[in-house]
Amino acid sequence: MLGAVLSYGALVAPLQRAYLERCSAEPARLSLRLGTPVAALKEALDEVEVDAGIAERFDLAVVAEGGVFTEQSRKALSYDYRQVAWVGQVSLDGGTAGLAIERFTSNGPLALLPLPLHAGATDAPAATQRAALVWCVAADDDPVAPLDDAQRIALLNARLPAAAGRVVHVSALKRFVLGLNAERTLVRGRTVRIGNAAQTLHPVAGQGLNLGLRDAYALVDALRSAPDTGTALQRIEWSRAPDRWTMIATTDFLARSFTWRWPGLSLLRGGALALLDAAKPVKSLLARQMMFGRR
Repeated sequence: MLGAVLSYGALVAPLQRAYLERCSAEPARLSLRLGTPVAALKEALDEVEVDAGIAERFDLAVVAEGGVFTEQSRKALSYDYRQVAWVGQVSLDGGTAGLAIERFTSNGPLALLPLPLHAGATDAPAATQRAALVWCVAADDDPVAPLDDAQRIALLNARLPAAAGRVVHVSALKRFVLGLNAERTLVRGRTVRIGNAAQTLHPVAGQGLNLGLRDAYALVDALRSAPDTGTALQRIEWSRAPDRWTMIATTDFLARSFTWRWPGLSLLRGGALALLDAAKPVKSLLARQMMFGRR
């Protein structure tokens, strides 16, 4: 279900359980080693050598450990937006249940993504809603860093609409530097990159995970239907390109536009968003594009 909001652990745990069950059923073919760093990948003829303490050869290596922008080596296409994202959770009193909100402020996007309320939660007794917070601001003039929790709550309440409810509690926030870091191609020899290992995006449209899931789905589909691994990798390269580059260009344009200070630009941007909200078929088409990719 793309477009839903859930904990990353809630997504990963059942996938890992399912794989462990397959490993138990087919121990000669499948295994799982966690916490073993890969030192190197070396291309060989129709194979790739994976060095994780012991060098082993496989017909395909999938690199899916992308990390965050500041920890990555720079790829072919890289840009520092000079923005940071403060990420955490908030508790809300009132507001519309299940409503996701994104405000396009002069500093950058401010988003609330609805989460289920913990049973018996006591950190904020007045809370009736709970949401994940993504708060993007300029790195060089960060208005969030020097504030205490009470001041952050006051600033959030000043910037969020009434439909969001009133923020009554904010968790400890983590700070992430934002940038674009993308490979020009997904495939090199017998190695394919997916998710953040292939493209790290600005969170303005919340498309990083959706794009990574589509990478994974397309890879599995190509491996299942192609006559051999080489053909599958060729297929994944050309089939993913339109969706990848559409999302890279869209998020890059939106992220850069917040740094522009042209006269009247904020009014123009606000008017365009209002028109999009009024044009229901166009809004629905855009939402499907964001969730399911270019088809």
